[in-house]
Amino acid sequence: MAVKTFTSGEVLTSSDTNTYLANSGLVYVTGTTGTATAAINVNDCFSATYDNYRIVISNVTADATRSMYLRLRVSGTDSAANYYWGARYSLFAAGSADVNGKNVSYFLVGTVSTAPKSGGSFDVMNPFDTVHTTFMGTAANFDAAWWIGGVHQVNTSYTGFSLLPVAGTLTATVRVYGYREA
Repeated sequence: MAVKTFTSGEVLTSSDTNTYLANSGLVYVTGTTGTATAAINVNDCFSATYDNYRIVISNVTADATRSMYLRLRVSGTDSAANYYWGARYSLFAAGSADVNGKNVSYFLVGTVSTAPKSGGSFDVMNPFDTVHTTFMGTAANFDAAWWIGGVHQVNTSYTGFSLLPVAGTLTATVRVYGYREA
């Protein structure tokens, strides 16, 4: 759609407003909240409607300090192999480090603890297409900031994802948005 330029004194019509609202950036797809659960499963959020998605995870706590993972899903079943990722984290107190996973069963999305409210946002590119799915995002928790990216090296059409701690339980609010392409 061509961008319309309005001039001083021109009337902004309801039709113009509706067109611009309909062609805005992120579009809410779905959301859920999990409470003290071993996994938060979000099914049927990826489709042919959008190529790329934003996952926002907020208000995250866990029963103990531990890593938090994300796995892609098809028809309610996790894909648990062929994830490649790299991450850098910077501790608020001092220092930083790089970590990575090669052909593992998850994307790392940071660490969580009993301390209040970790969170992050992650872009998932082409999860529904039968190509490699790429993943990139940032997160923050009680003591560090994270920068994470990776690829799932399987040409499969994914319809959802699960968010899970390495062990134990977590509580979180999850929202999924599609990137509009207009």
